[in-house]
This record gives sequence, structure tokens and C-alpha cells, in this order.
Amino acid sequence: MSTFTEYRLGGIAGDLLDAAGLDAAGDRPEQARKTRTNVLIYRNELIERSETFILAQAAAMERYHGIFCGIAQKPDGILPGQASRSLLMYASRDSRLRNFLQKRAFMATGFAPAWKARCKTYRPGLLHAHFGVDAAFALPLHAALDVPLVVSLHGYDVTSSVEALRRSAGGRLYLRRREELFARAELFICVSRFIRDQAIERGYPREKLWVHSIGIDLETFRTDDSVQRQPIVLFVGRLVEKKGCGHLIAAMRAVQRALPATRLVIIGDGPLRQKLQAQAAQSLSGEYTFLGSQPPEIVRSWLLKAKVFCVPSVTAANGDQEGLGMVFCEAQAMGVPVASFASGGIPEAVLDGKTGYLSPEKDETGLTESICRLLKDSVLWTEMSRRGQERVKQCFDLRLQTRLLESKYDQVLAGLHCQGAAGYRFPARRPDDAGRA
Repeated sequence: MSTFTEYRLGGIAGDLLDAAGLDAAGDRPEQARKTRTNVLIYRNELIERSETFILAQAAAMERYHGIFCGIAQKPDGILPGQASRSLLMYASRDSRLRNFLQKRAFMATGFAPAWKARCKTYRPGLLHAHFGVDAAFALPLHAALDVPLVVSLHGYDVTSSVEALRRSAGGRLYLRRREELFARAELFICVSRFIRDQAIERGYPREKLWVHSIGIDLETFRTDDSVQRQPIVLFVGRLVEKKGCGHLIAAMRAVQRALPATRLVIIGDGPLRQKLQAQAAQSLSGEYTFLGSQPPEIVRSWLLKAKVFCVPSVTAANGDQEGLGMVFCEAQAMGVPVASFASGGIPEAVLDGKTGYLSPEKDETGLTESICRLLKDSVLWTEMSRRGQERVKQCFDLRLQTRLLESKYDQVLAGLHCQGAAGYRFPARRPDDAGRA
């Protein structure tokens, strides 16, 4: 039997939502709230530290009110605290095993009457799930709510191969329910044109796809002329295959031979950290630092000091590619030109030759040349820094992008032509599912 717990988001999440004018209970004042429509924002586990962009989008809403909901709290994620309600199916923040078992139980049955009833009490107008895999989990909740379903596609959900998805229980569930998801969702939001093309290749209904990036808060990510730039190449990201940190370390060997004062700073953690540290120790003669995971304010402080931002993402062995890369937009907003590979949706975030340099995937020589060029040529660096800031203001302003999202919400609510979830009975689990989940 499920248990319902209402938490409140704190830390950076609280700061983001407090900035939006929310009161201590996670709502705006009563007068303002009367004209706002509740949106349940779904993620299986609340919430990855690398996903503050989801929180920022909710905080920037003016005519809609985001309420986070999910199966459980991610033990090492952004922890609940003070500012916004989170509707969690299970109060299992301290137990990874319990989270895992309860998640699997919900996968198998879709049974969580108390949680669904509690979600209904907020009378949401929409259910917005982030990531296609999570949206598949959310289908039983969608069936119970009888509201339109909106799904954001961010990357691995439409770039990973079927073989890779089949290696995880969540991936297998997604593959089983994908056709149902295609039919039930009113809108799929693709974070880049690249993701839209990938979604079409995988059978997503073309007429339901909309290209839209979340954007970044330009008040948070801005330059500070009082901070002096240093010859630092900065990496910020998870230490996983897709992020290509090993290629950066290989390129930095040549960079530091040519420019010995250059320092490599790596922010992030992940399963490849030990391997990457060993690679750096063996191949780099100059200074390098692994800082591990850091809070956003520390990341921003390094973005103010760095001269080059480099996350040379690649296509992972499982097919996973970069959907867009919000961190590239954050770097450019803070005046840091980018050197990377032209992988996935990165060319939509970084204009090659104008706001940075993009080499072909795994071209470490080209990456070396790009980094050296940006470090050596101060006139070029200044021009690319200026262009990057201007483009982010034009294309990735969080407030403008959120107004566009709210207008799309309006269209979904006004133009709902499908039957919706009314009377929808969630399909029974097939006998052969037990062996495949």
C-alpha cells in the first residue's frame, strides 16, 4: 500500500522558486493564484542535481503553477526543503533499495490510489512529464487524472538504441508502452531540431512534435567584469561516456605543451571519474583539478574565471547523444566561448565559428587547435564572447521561452481534440512481461 508524503524543495530549488514570488507554502498569494492553472510536473525521482533547468522553468511560469510529483525522492538529488510542494508517492528518501523496490512495484501494477487521489486534489489542468521513459511510468497517473499529457524529450529517451533500452527495467517498460504514449500524449516537446528528427525516426507522431528549449535565467547567468579571466579550460558535466571528458584530457596534453600556463578544471562526478583521473595523471604535464560535483554558485564562479568552456560530447556506445546541452548556453551567457564536438544538438546551442568552435566527433587534434586559438587570440575571444551572450539573449532567455511554453499550454487546453483519458482503463500487464521487466 502506498504512502503519501508532501515535501518541500529547498536549496537551489528553493532559491529558484522563491525568486518566482512563491510564498512559504509553495504557492503564490491567493489573489494571484486564482487565475493560475496547476500543472503537475512529473519525474520518476525528484530530482537530479543536473536538472535544475526543470526547476527553473517551473519558477519562471506566470500563468501556470508547477507542482512537482514523482514516485520517490532521489537520495543524492536535490532534496526537499522550503519552497514548493512535491507530491511523492513514497517517503523513501534515505533508502535506495526501498526506492528501487517501490518503483518496480508501481511499474508492474500502476497501483497507487492514495497518491493519485492526492494529486487529484490539486485539480491540475495538465500533466507535464520530463523524459519519455518517465512519461511511460506516468501513464497510470494520466489515466486517473483525465487531463492532457505533455512530454518533454531531452535526449537519451529518443537517441538510445532499442538494445540499450532493453537493458533496464525502465527502458523495457518504455518500449512496451511507447505506442500507448504516442496515442495518449497531446504534445511532445523536443529540446532541439535534432531531437525532433530522432523522435520522428523512432515513430513519434510528427504532428505532435514541437521544438522548444527551456532556456536559462539571464539574471543568474551573466558576466562580471570585475572578475579577471584566467587561462582555464573548464569542463562541467557528468563523468560518463557521452560527455567525452577523455577526449578533452587527450587534447589538453597538446594544449599544455603549447601553452604551459593553461589549467584544466573538471567539475562533475560519475562512474568514469577514477579512470579519467588516472588518464590525466599519466598524460598531463600541466595543472589539472577534479572538483567533483559542485553547487551551481561554485560552477558560476568558475565560469566567470574560465577562458574556454569545453564539454566534447560524443555519441555513446548505446546511441545516447546530447539533446542540446543547456550548459553550453549557460557558459555563453557568462561570456565563455565554447570548444566542443559537433555532436547531437550541440550545433543548435553553439554557432561554429561565431560563438565557439565545433570539430567533428572524436577529432582531438581539431579540439586542441580550437582551444589554443581561443586562448591565444584575445580579439577573437572577445568577439566570440560578445556574440555568444547576444545569441543566448535572443534564443535562450528563460522568461521568453517560458511565455512560449505557457502559450502552448493554452493551445493544448483549448484545442484538445482527442478523447483524452476519460474512461481509459490502464492495460493489464501481459503474462510475458514478468520475464522482461
